[in-house]
Amino acid sequence: MGHTIYRDIRPYNPAMDNPCTARITRHFVVVGGRTVHYRRIGAGPPVVVLHQTPQSSVTMEALLLLLAPGFTAIALDTPGFGLSEALPGEMWDLPMLAGALADTLDALGLRKVALCGQHTGATIAAEFALRWPDRVSALALDGYTAFSAAEETTILPHQVPPFSASWDGSHLAWAWARFRDGWMFFPWSVPSLATRRALDMPPPDLIQSYQVMELLRSRESYRSIYPGVFAWDGVAAARQLGVPTLLACTADDQLYPHLDRLQGAAANVQIARLPAGARDTLRSMQAEFIAAHGAGEAAPAPPATQHNHAGMRRDYARLPDGRHIAFRQWPGSGALSVVLHGAGAAGEIDLDKTGPVLAFDLPGHGDSDAPTAWTAAALAADLATACDALKLERIQVIGHGLGAAVAVELARQRPHYVLSLRLAEVAAFSGTERADLHANYAPPIIPQWDGTHLLSLWHQLRDREFFWPWYRRQAAAARRMEPRVSAGRIDALLFAALRCADWPAAHRAWFDWPVEERLAGLDCPVTLAATPGDAWARDLERLMAIISIKPA
Repeated sequence: MGHTIYRDIRPYNPAMDNPCTARITRHFVVVGGRTVHYRRIGAGPPVVVLHQTPQSSVTMEALLLLLAPGFTAIALDTPGFGLSEALPGEMWDLPMLAGALADTLDALGLRKVALCGQHTGATIAAEFALRWPDRVSALALDGYTAFSAAEETTILPHQVPPFSASWDGSHLAWAWARFRDGWMFFPWSVPSLATRRALDMPPPDLIQSYQVMELLRSRESYRSIYPGVFAWDGVAAARQLGVPTLLACTADDQLYPHLDRLQGAAANVQIARLPAGARDTLRSMQAEFIAAHGAGEAAPAPPATQHNHAGMRRDYARLPDGRHIAFRQWPGSGALSVVLHGAGAAGEIDLDKTGPVLAFDLPGHGDSDAPTAWTAAALAADLATACDALKLERIQVIGHGLGAAVAVELARQRPHYVLSLRLAEVAAFSGTERADLHANYAPPIIPQWDGTHLLSLWHQLRDREFFWPWYRRQAAAARRMEPRVSAGRIDALLFAALRCADWPAAHRAWFDWPVEERLAGLDCPVTLAATPGDAWARDLERLMAIISIKPA
């Protein structure tokens, strides 16, 4: 829990001086049938880093970069957050969370580790050290929780309201207001002079990227984890910790007063009170403390990813330049179907999981890194390299919109891979149509201080089901098909849109693809799909005629 780390999050800097901190890699591991996601960098003894709620390991990258010289730094997505699957049951107490951490360390081949944690992550780390002190060389914690019984009664109910998608997008307004008020008040639900925090408001893009986005990803997992955190006896734990421990906090953190509650803490527990805004200093203290006390055998290489309890395998194909291309895969018999989604979407949307199927997140979409250029050919080149890395052969490719363009380019670049193509949302746009679509179809998503950009995006995505193009809201532009506008589906599309590295550029790559030229001369079977009467059916006859002309 908390809102103290976002303003000084640093993106990866490829020009860093130390070669051992060259790049953070991302991985999955299956633990008891549950998929766990983590970030990793460096070499040497392992340091495991745990984030606060409701965030993910991406918010711990600045600390990973400080730890990497001399250590293997690993930041986990805790259960139910980031890309890690939730634990079973509706409530996860601290023994359960510490046990899940133990199982994850076992799966990673880590017998003994140093631990860093923030807020909820600090609580999990401390509970783990209490239960398995022989597996912990040191603890360096940021924002230690020691809630009172009164706070559990008065604050906790406001931390766990339900959060689910509503048909009109109103849940987005709630999410934005909840986090925005959290910068001004603690608890966020009690706006008063007495609860006022001494923080500047952050820019809207950080509220979106590191708070609203993480909530949209983790959904209601906070309702399962917060009760256990509030019920945990941090005072008793501080008296029992038997490993070298640093408990640090800055004065602008809402957990700062909790340090005063730790009278009688064990002699090996060092308490550090830092001034407001001293985030860099705190992280440096954590890294220095781990360097002084953390030791052990070097961490083994990451294990291979397996299929989870639902039969799905999640992983990344890693390109030679270090970029990640995310995918999901389900087993089955017969030829593998590779599914490529549309512009601004992601691989998990509208996916038929009847195997064998593999769904990529296109470069710059979902959980994949950005492409080197926003053209269908460049995106296909990245996927061709990913297919090479995964040793995919003889595949059927299904593409929608931009994914259809990329599918055709993939068939051209790797014709020996592709058995057939099935394409949807394909049209031969005229120059006038392209200009109109460029100007209106996918305007930049610019976070606003009041969060109204989210509601605007929600209705844009919803209207795409009703009209083509969506901004021409006239009877003549109505789509003649059953609209797919469930709240869950539009919510998934919105979350994907917010993850897209360049929303306008992704759509330009779709609109600018020269469909007639590129369809001509393909030497594999091609099927074009569209609902009769829908806007996407208008060019089918002309395009099928082009496809039927076989290459010489």
